[in-house]
Amino acid sequence: MNRLQIKKDSDKDISIEISPLKDKVSKTQLMFLIFGSIGLLIAFSQIFSDEKPFAKLFLIVWSIIWIFFLIKIWNVLKWRRFGKEVIRISGEQLILIKTCPLKKIRESFNIQDSRILKNDYQIPATKEFFKVHPGVLKIENKRKSTLIGKYLNEIETNQLAEELKTIGLKSEYEDTVIDETESTDPDIKYSKKYVKRIRRRIFLICLIPAFLYGYSLYQKDTKEYNLLKSVGEVTEVNSEFKEHWDTDYYYFYFIASNGQKVESSGKCGDKERFDSFYKDLKVVYNPSNPEQYMEYPYFEDYSVNYKIFFYLILLTLILAGMVSSVISFIYLAIKGQIKITPHNTRS
Repeated sequence: MNRLQIKKDSDKDISIEISPLKDKVSKTQLMFLIFGSIGLLIAFSQIFSDEKPFAKLFLIVWSIIWIFFLIKIWNVLKWRRFGKEVIRISGEQLILIKTCPLKKIRESFNIQDSRILKNDYQIPATKEFFKVHPGVLKIENKRKSTLIGKYLNEIETNQLAEELKTIGLKSEYEDTVIDETESTDPDIKYSKKYVKRIRRRIFLICLIPAFLYGYSLYQKDTKEYNLLKSVGEVTEVNSEFKEHWDTDYYYFYFIASNGQKVESSGKCGDKERFDSFYKDLKVVYNPSNPEQYMEYPYFEDYSVNYKIFFYLILLTLILAGMVSSVISFIYLAIKGQIKITPHNTRS
């Protein structure tokens, strides 16, 4: 679909509108937004908990860094989905208006003093992850310049340049030869197939350590369960409900057979949740190491099949997906000096 809409009331009264791209959001950007949002929610929930000051400081710093990257990604997605450029010709003035939710930029140029050039940018594919597309054409005079035509393909670029030349803008722009076939230039490697192939390979490589890590957690978890099942002792705990301004907490302790006191605390939701689970709670603990214990309801409902699914399948896939996304992004960013054409910058 051609994103250029041209309205002519006369030779000196023209309006050119470049509509938003509205293409599909890349999977990597969507993943970063989802996991970033979840990560921030988790971080903020822990900042106001009973964590140690050093842990809170780490969460605050981490949250600030993560918010910065989320804003950068959001700005790119916002422009792609909602950003609009309008070029108005009124007499001898060219007025450029760029609008986006919560942002509007307006610039004016005298047609006789300005010229149009092709923006020969070379943008690495991965940099579009954090940066807004710079635009395919440049309008400039002695005092200022601006870029227009973000995410336009070559057909639309040529059409826009021709329209601007007809209104009297001096031009140093030459139409490019359009080749819809995939480039054979060895320097142009960031095609969609290339990026997908790299990400797929890195994901498969990351599956191995992710599976080994999940398997180690599975082994540790089942080993502790089997130990408690064979030698564990059951005892009641002394529990208390504690209110806090941001959430409610539980606190409980039990005395092991060797006289050791074991304590625990954490969030419990509300008083109803506390009464239903923690009020009459029992635990199963290891007599030789009372710090190794399990709440009795979880002990009774323990499912080996669920642990296999959680650690060896679900956790493995999530870890491999997250780690491979970061590694593939860094890898492609390092290779970012490989150039691509404007036509291939669309993702």
